[in-house]
Amino acid sequence: MFYKSLTLASAIFCGVLSANATYITAKIGKITGNLNPNAKTHIVVAGSGGDLGIMLQQAGIAKAKKYRDLYPEDQIYFITFKEEFKNEGEDKDNFQFLNRVGFTDIKEVGGWFSGDLDGEDLMDELKAFNQIASLDIFSHGAAFYGIQLGGWTNRWDPSETYYKELNGHFAPDAFVVLHGCNTGYLATTLAYHFKVPVAGSLSATNFERPFENGLYYRDDEGRYPTTGKFKTKNDQAFKDPVACHRGGCYRLKPEDFAYTGHWGQFSGALPFYKFFCDPAMGDIICKRGMAKYAMSLISVLPIDENSSLEDYKKVIQDSICSNRPGKELQKENCVNALESSLEGKNLTFNPNYTRDNGSQAVQFECTFTQCKLEYKCEKVDLLGSTILRRSSCSAKALPGTEATTATREYKAFIDGYKYLTGKY
Repeated sequence: MFYKSLTLASAIFCGVLSANATYITAKIGKITGNLNPNAKTHIVVAGSGGDLGIMLQQAGIAKAKKYRDLYPEDQIYFITFKEEFKNEGEDKDNFQFLNRVGFTDIKEVGGWFSGDLDGEDLMDELKAFNQIASLDIFSHGAAFYGIQLGGWTNRWDPSETYYKELNGHFAPDAFVVLHGCNTGYLATTLAYHFKVPVAGSLSATNFERPFENGLYYRDDEGRYPTTGKFKTKNDQAFKDPVACHRGGCYRLKPEDFAYTGHWGQFSGALPFYKFFCDPAMGDIICKRGMAKYAMSLISVLPIDENSSLEDYKKVIQDSICSNRPGKELQKENCVNALESSLEGKNLTFNPNYTRDNGSQAVQFECTFTQCKLEYKCEKVDLLGSTILRRSSCSAKALPGTEATTATREYKAFIDGYKYLTGKY
């Protein structure tokens, strides 16, 4: 067995295998010509979708369009895995897809004899910029093997040391978000190296889109209302509505139950992206970055630094609390608990889904530097290398820990709003 307690500078194995990749880059927004390496830049990366088709790209495109909406003068750079589409309607490949939804300067990097997008390739792309305002990566994730970029073996692996090379390439109030299953295990490592706030999930993730009742739901049977329908355009998250067929609707959100999947079965979860910050950053820088992230969310209404605290709270509540048809009282209880926690009440509130029998996944206790949990996997030898056995992994809270993660995160977001806007 391999045992691990998650800490900020955690080291994990399984590295990238190839370089000189084939992948796609594109831009969106008013910036034309060559990108300026010293201008504020928002970078969105969509890894290989595999069984998800173009869903990761869909969520990444919505995020890129959100940045265009928020920061029309900033550069927005999109990087994605090169692939042909089999069942995606009118688009046969990334080029047609990105062009149709409004991207420009679409280019293929690499060639016939290149491998798929890997960690070193992505690092080279990122190091070309000196004012990265945000970095969002949409990908498959694995707690011990990092996030998948182009194909199964090409990843950002937590054991790598090159992450520190990005330290100094971020703009003030920058942040990084790893969208995908169990990415929080890598987020701690990146926060240590990048010296900016980094968020990741500690559960599975799923895609949501806006419903006509004004809420976002999973597009799975039983996870959205039986009456009504999904919207054909997102008239909530953007200042000007963006049609779904133009990439404005999908978001990727952590699930409100414990992960069960390819790697095994976990006993706890967090239904939101958890932020981690290196202590050297200080409290104010960490929370200002969190507030900037909040303003980039695909959510129930658009917010920016001029928004009221009341509207800002609605977006944060939407990011922490889940929407389930027939479980509206749970959502209401979640919102009320978060608000009362600001007065010192309900600090141990658990926002994970409560089943009809009263059971729910444990809420993992996580600070800004670590999660108090034990992760273990069985190891096997394969051709002289040690790998983790599929379905053998588990994660559970350490004994004696009482979690206050959700309410502390909510308070941190509120602090961030005050630090960023000066409104108290």
